[in-house]
Amino acid sequence: MLTEAQLKAAAKEHFAAEEARDVEWIGRTVAENVEYIVLEPGYSDDPLRAPGAAEGNTTGRQAVKDLWTNYYEIFHNHRILCRDEDMYVIPDRNLVFCNVRITATPTQDFEGFPANKEFSYTVGALCAYNDEGKMTRETVYGSMGRVLMGLRRMREWASESAH
Repeated sequence: MLTEAQLKAAAKEHFAAEEARDVEWIGRTVAENVEYIVLEPGYSDDPLRAPGAAEGNTTGRQAVKDLWTNYYEIFHNHRILCRDEDMYVIPDRNLVFCNVRITATPTQDFEGFPANKEFSYTVGALCAYNDEGKMTRETVYGSMGRVLMGLRRMREWASESAH
């Protein structure tokens, strides 16, 4: 088991790698078989949102690196703030829950929001680690991008299923 300080340090390093836009560094912070889940809304009868089929679910180090490569193409500016007091640690389970403040700037119009107009939002990230300090699972709650893309898909599915 990792200590509280080790869990906070592991989460901080992962977020620092994301903010630095360093995909290789991100890869070094996660386990080979990491599960990366970014939750989004959806209709329960939408086959694209069946368990395991949602676009926000990624498994494996390379898939996480690819996810971030794509994200950096959409957003040319990305800052992350997660202070010690924003982290809640459960050491006997190697878990840390983080309230993360994100500021991002889209490179082009994004889901109705203009290019080059910075916006901020807060997500919750539940991060699990192995005893080597590598992230084995991250579940992200409230990612503005995933919520907006989920809402777009909900509109599409409602239109498709109405016919």
